[in-house]
Amino acid sequence: SSDVCSSDLDTPEQLAVVKRCIVEAVGPQGTAVLKADDPLTASMIEKCKGSVTYICQDGEHKVVVDHRQRGGKAVYVEDGMIMAAEGDMEEPIMPVAGVPLTHGGRIGFQIENTLAAVAAAWALGLPRETIRAGLESFGSDMDKVPGRFNLLDIGGATVIIDYGHNPSSLKSMVAAMESFPHERRIAVYSAAGDRRDIDLVEQGELLGDAFDHVVIYEDHYLRGRQPGEIIRLFRDGVAKGSRCQQVSEITGRDRKSTRLNSSHIPLSRMP
Repeated sequence: SSDVCSSDLDTPEQLAVVKRCIVEAVGPQGTAVLKADDPLTASMIEKCKGSVTYICQDGEHKVVVDHRQRGGKAVYVEDGMIMAAEGDMEEPIMPVAGVPLTHGGRIGFQIENTLAAVAAAWALGLPRETIRAGLESFGSDMDKVPGRFNLLDIGGATVIIDYGHNPSSLKSMVAAMESFPHERRIAVYSAAGDRRDIDLVEQGELLGDAFDHVVIYEDHYLRGRQPGEIIRLFRDGVAKGSRCQQVSEITGRDRKSTRLNSSHIPLSRMP
């Protein structure tokens, strides 16, 4: 029933209409898990034929409170504890810091992923003990979820590997790194060519604000762009950033065709 073609998506609102198809497909006996503090997602309840469980890190969010007052279900965090509530009834699941995926409760977007998993498991009727066991045993190890905030210690340096490749995911990554007290940061970053110019420039600016040295690489995922175009747009964004002082480029997908160019952003362009 969506009225937007998947090949013509230019705004988050249009993308939400397409993503909403999943919610529209939920049957009367099914459950949709929706993010309460995202208006585009929260409003999908109007298109759901089944029930809805809202998730939110803030249990006092108005969408959560109103939903519970109508007898609805919600999963949220309260005083460091994951809570599952239905109407006036609520039950603690486990401390969020005890979920390895959240790295001691420091990674906000992984907390949200955890809440979504709890809500889905609850909808499937799994016992609380089973849900807890799953949470306690699931982390972001490379062998379990490669490219999803894998945290490594290499030679005394903290290395984070994540597949985030759009502005919203990069913002979440930068926010997560605030809990790591490192003075110098280096980013190796890329994105596919089928992104809007403004999105690539915005990602560059986010990198320029958060890292001291940015390494931009471009391989075969040009997807309609000319070689070097992705790097140019990233550079345009990085130059607007307030922190980065060095930008490097890597092109090519294998060692034989790789070249590394490095340049320093003049200090006069720093605030």
